[in-house]
Amino acid sequence: MKNAVKYLSISLLILLGLSACGGGSSVSNISPNANVTPPPPPPPPPVDPDIFRTAEFNANWALEAINAAEAYAKGFTGEGVTIGFVDFNFDLATSELNVDARSLGADADIVAIYEAQIGEEASSSPHGHAVAVTAAGIKNDIDTHGVAFDSNVLLVDFFSGVNSRTIIQNNVTNTLSDPWTWLVNNGARIVNKSLGFDEDDFISNPPQVSQRFIVDFDTNVVFAGGLLVTSGGNNSDNEPSLSNLEALQRLRNAGFLNSGPGAMIMVGAVDKNNVIADFSDHAGSGDSRNHFMVAPGVDVIFPYSNENGPGLFVGSGTSFAAPLVSGAAAVLMERWPSLTARDIRNILFETATDLGEAGVDAVYGHGLLNLNAALSPSGNTTVAVRTVGNSLNVSPLSLAIVSGGAMGDAIRLSDALSNTMITDKFKRDFAVDLSSAITFQNNHIVVGNKLSARQNWQSQNLIQSRNLTVQFGFSYDQHRRAILPFLSQAEQNLEPSPNYSFELAGSKGNLEWRLGRGSSLSASMKNTFDTAGSNRDWSLTDHNSIMPEAQNNNFIIIGTPIGKNDQISFGIAYGQDDSDQLNTQIAVTAERSTLTSSLRYDRYSDNFDLNVSVGLMQEKGSLLGTKTNGAISFGEAAYSEWLSLGVTWHSTAKMQISANVMGVTSQSQHNSTGLIEDVSGLFSSRISFDISYQGLFHQTDQMYFSIFQPLRIEQGYATLVNGAGLNPVTGEILFQAQKVSLAPSGREKAIEAGYSRQFAGWTAEARVAYRFQAGHIINQNDLASLLYLSRRF
Repeated sequence: MKNAVKYLSISLLILLGLSACGGGSSVSNISPNANVTPPPPPPPPPVDPDIFRTAEFNANWALEAINAAEAYAKGFTGEGVTIGFVDFNFDLATSELNVDARSLGADADIVAIYEAQIGEEASSSPHGHAVAVTAAGIKNDIDTHGVAFDSNVLLVDFFSGVNSRTIIQNNVTNTLSDPWTWLVNNGARIVNKSLGFDEDDFISNPPQVSQRFIVDFDTNVVFAGGLLVTSGGNNSDNEPSLSNLEALQRLRNAGFLNSGPGAMIMVGAVDKNNVIADFSDHAGSGDSRNHFMVAPGVDVIFPYSNENGPGLFVGSGTSFAAPLVSGAAAVLMERWPSLTARDIRNILFETATDLGEAGVDAVYGHGLLNLNAALSPSGNTTVAVRTVGNSLNVSPLSLAIVSGGAMGDAIRLSDALSNTMITDKFKRDFAVDLSSAITFQNNHIVVGNKLSARQNWQSQNLIQSRNLTVQFGFSYDQHRRAILPFLSQAEQNLEPSPNYSFELAGSKGNLEWRLGRGSSLSASMKNTFDTAGSNRDWSLTDHNSIMPEAQNNNFIIIGTPIGKNDQISFGIAYGQDDSDQLNTQIAVTAERSTLTSSLRYDRYSDNFDLNVSVGLMQEKGSLLGTKTNGAISFGEAAYSEWLSLGVTWHSTAKMQISANVMGVTSQSQHNSTGLIEDVSGLFSSRISFDISYQGLFHQTDQMYFSIFQPLRIEQGYATLVNGAGLNPVTGEILFQAQKVSLAPSGREKAIEAGYSRQFAGWTAEARVAYRFQAGHIINQNDLASLLYLSRRF
C-alpha cells in the first residue's frame, strides 16, 4: 500500500510534457516542410569530416558544437543501436526516423483518464517527434538530421499504457504503466526522457476521480541495466529539477547510483557561446554535479508543427539538449557494443569539454558533450598482446625495431604494424599505425667512421726474430666523431666508430695468431696484417663485412698450415653495441651483444685461391643485427649459422678477380610475450664480386672495382598476433595470428670503384660508391665519393 501511495503522488503533475520545455523555452517557425521522397542511403562515410558538413548538418549548429562531423568521419553513426523515448505525440509514420515497428502511440482511453484527473487537456504539440529527430533524425538531405542518424528509435507515448498493471486504492482504480523496463527489455539500451517535474508543477486540489493513470519511476531503466538520459530542467534553478533529484535519491537508496551496469545522465543546456542558458537548471553544489553535463539547447533546430503546419522550427530547452547526449551514446554503443551503460556515461563525462570552473563544477557539471573526444582514446593507451591463455597490455612507447640491414625495411611487417590494436583506460580498442616503430641505423654511407679508423691507424713491429714475430696496430678516436671528407652525400654519425681499435699479431713456428679490438671476426680472418696500414682492406660499401657483429668486437684468431698450399684458422669474438646510448632517437635500450666463432679453410695455388668458412653467431638483444624492444621483440637471443665459399682468380700478375657467396640460417629463442609470438625459417644470402688491378698507369697505382649484395633475408616469417577487435558481448580482446614475411622490399646492389697512387711520399686516393635500393629498400639509392691525400711523417 505504501508503494501505491508513492505512485499516486506522481499523478499530481501538470502536463509533464510542457514541464520539460517550460521555464524559458520557446519555439518559432522557420519554413514549412514539404513532403519530399528521401534519396537512397549515402555511401560509406569518407575520412574527411567536411564531407559531413552538408546543408542538412549545418542547419543545426548543435551538431558542429559537439564535434559530430569528426565522429562521423571515423565511420560511426549509431547504426544498429536502438534508442528508446518516452514522450508525447510521436509521428510513428515519419520518414525522418528509423521507427521500430513495436513503437506505440497514445491510448485515447488513457488520455481521457489523465485529462480528467488533472482537469486540463493534454498537450497536442509534437514534442516527442522533435526530441527523437534531434537524437536520431535520418541523414537524407531533408531539413536536418540527428546525432545518431543511422540508429533505430523505439517510441513509446507517455499515454500508451504499455506494460501496465492495476492498483486499487480507496476505491480508485490506478493504472500503473512501466514503459522504462519495457523499452530496455525490447532492445533499447539508451532511454531518453525529455520531461520531468519540479516543485511548482504539483496540483494542490486535484479533481476527485475513480480512475487514475500513473507512469512508473524512470529509474527502472537503470535497474534494468540501461542508460537513462534526462533533461536537467528549465526552471533556472541552482540544481537539477525535483524529478531528477528524486531519481538520484532512489538510485542511491537502491545502491545503483555509482555501481551496476546501468547509469543516469542529467543534461543542462548551453547557448552558442557555451554559456549556460538562463532557463537551464544547473548541476548543483551537491552530489548531483557528478551526474550532470551540458549540451546545446538554445535556438536549436528541429521539425515541429503549429497552427501554420509542419516545418523546421527554432526552439530552446533542456528537452533538446538531452537527445544530443542520447544520440552520442548511441554512436559510442555502435562502436563498442560490449560497453555497459555506465561505461558510456563515464566516457561521455571524462571526455566532455570542461566549462566554467576547472573540473566538475556546480553549473556545468562535467562540461560540454564532445562526441569526437568520446570516440578517441582516453587516458594511457596500451597495446594488447596475447600470452598463453591470457592477454596483457604494454605501452606503445616500448615498441621499437632498429633494422640492422639484412631485414631492410621489413615492408610486410611494417604494413602489418600499420593497423595495430591499442586499448585505452576504458578497455576500448583503437587501430593505430605503429609502422614508424621500425627505424634504420644507417640509410646512407657513413664515410667518416670508416675513414677515421683508417686515418688514425698506426702500426709498428714490436719483435722481429727468426722464431717470433709480434706486430701492433692501433687507432684512437678521442671525440668519437665522424671526419667530414669531400662527400656528394653522407649522413652524420648514427653508428659511432669504436673509440679505439688495435691488432696484435705474431707467429711462433707454424702457428700464427692475431688478437684485437674494433673489427669483425669475419673481416679479421680474411685480412693480412699490414704494418704500413695504408693498404688495409676496407671499402665504402662494407663489402668486407660478413656477419652483423656488435660494435667494439674483441677477437682472437689462430691459424696453421696443414699442407704445402693449405691453411686452417679458427677465431672467436665477443662484442657489445652501445651505439643507441649516443642516439636518443632510437627507442631500443636493450644492450646488444654477439658471440661469434668461425672455422676457415684456405687453399692457395698459382692461378686460384679457394676459401671455405663456417661459423656460428649468438646474439642477445638482436636478430641479424636488428634490435627489437617491448611488444615487438624478436626474442631474447638468436642463433645464426653460415657457410661461405670464396674463390680468387689470379688472371695475370697484376689482376685478380674474386667472388664470394654465403648462406645463413637463423633462429630466434622466443618467449612469446608480445605481438611477435614466433620467428622461424630465416634464410639469408650475401654475394660479392671484386676486380683489382695493380700497375695500370704506374707501378705504384692500383684500381679497384666491386659489385656487392650485403646480407639480405631471402625468406623467413614472424608470427604476428594482433588484436582483431573486442567480443561484442563480453568485451574480451579477440586476437588474430598472421605469418608476416621479414624479407625487405628491395635488394641492395652496391657498386664501388677506386683508384690510388703513390708519389713523392704521398698517397692519393679517389673512391666512388653507388648503392641501388640502399639498405634493401626499394626506390632508395645512395651515392658517396671521396678524395683522400695522406703522407706518413
